[in-house]
Amino acid sequence: MRKLFIRANECPDCPEPEFESRDLETPWSTEDRKVRCPFKKPGDELQSLYSCNGLVCVTLYHRHCMEDLDIYIWNPSTQFFTKLPASPLQVQRAPSIRCDGFGYLSATGDYKVLISSDSEQYIFSSNTDIWKRIEVPFRLWTKDAGTLSNEALHWIRRVDKKMLAFDLTHEKFRTMLLPDPGSGWRTMDMDLGDFRGCLCALDCLNRHTGFIDLWVMKEYNVSESWTKLFTLKISDRPVIMPRLRLIMVMETSTVLEKGTFDEEGGDECMLMLVKSGHEEEKFETQVTIKAPRRLAGS
Repeated sequence: MRKLFIRANECPDCPEPEFESRDLETPWSTEDRKVRCPFKKPGDELQSLYSCNGLVCVTLYHRHCMEDLDIYIWNPSTQFFTKLPASPLQVQRAPSIRCDGFGYLSATGDYKVLISSDSEQYIFSSNTDIWKRIEVPFRLWTKDAGTLSNEALHWIRRVDKKMLAFDLTHEKFRTMLLPDPGSGWRTMDMDLGDFRGCLCALDCLNRHTGFIDLWVMKEYNVSESWTKLFTLKISDRPVIMPRLRLIMVMETSTVLEKGTFDEEGGDECMLMLVKSGHEEEKFETQVTIKAPRRLAGS
């Protein structure tokens, strides 16, 4: 299966709502491919975009009524999409509805979507086509979507240096331990991913030096199995990086999204993709967004 990175067009009023798709395994000298979104209308506000097993879960507010949130599952390759039935949260127009994750169960072919608002959380099953309320014993304390690995969704709990995991099969939460890189590490310096079916963690504590570490949990839910697998080069020299996000861990390289200020001392903040090799200190970059430095925190 091709490894694709899909990013929404930043122009909400463009006549043809588009996404930009990049094949992460091809040379980065090639241009991004434009993908038309068949249900996103000009002016619609995209809230989230999560992928799993070749499908994308899209949540957006429609321009005609910004209180109405719709959720779609979409195949960008075939353009097939389906709109999910409204959840109780959507019917009630609950405030601050967010998508917490999107996952797939191989044994049953079931796609599941997790959403929440304040203290309520619901899960959708594509096999039953219904939403079900679930008990949440822990507050997520994050707006990030869960990372899918081992048919469970995972979040970093910033308050206690642990992970929260949601088992998609049994629909139960549990806590797990993060790797311990040593003194001085903070949860804000970590991000989660999946490598060869194993949960992995990116340690970005020393990102300003131009190097970061990739850890892998070789045996799922066994904290002693955390192993530092690669040290990745992401810059030729020390640079201020206010943002670093794991996109995908592939067989021979890792792709990240890096936020940085203009290395030549200019007045721009840039978002770029970085592909770093696992076996040698080589990397390549591609700028995706440039903005004035004063907007870096907006």
